Amino acid sequence: LIARSKATGRTWTMDDLKKGNDGREEDARERIRAAVKLLTEQGRRVTVRQLMRLAGCCNKTVKRHMDI
Repeated sequence: LIARSKATGRTWTMDDLKKGNDGREEDARERIRAAVKLLTEQGRRVTVRQLMRLAGCCNKTVKRHMDI
């Protein structure tokens, strides 16, 4: 937090960082959701590798959100 505050001149809190993380997580989930929908509509198999390519996420992110 100190380094980020010095770099930007703004005082950052843990809530600010959590809000940013939550936003990135929701963005990743939406991209994965769209990739699953596309693969399903095309009648293709839904695999981690295909989701990685279509959603632009790494395999850890895709596996973390397998509940979609």
